[in-house]
Amino acid sequence: MADDAPSELLSRRHQMFPLLTDAEMARMQRFGTRQTHAPGSRLACS
Repeated sequence: MADDAPSELLSRRHQMFPLLTDAEMARMQRFGTRQTHAPGSRLACS
């Protein structure tokens, strides 16, 4: 079971990190402010 984990993650990458279209981004703007972050930036920590 554990051996399947990496391939499972790779096959679902599009669900974990979706690429949103301009139309999807525009639709969500009413819920917040659009922000960009540098690659590798920490967005949250515990």
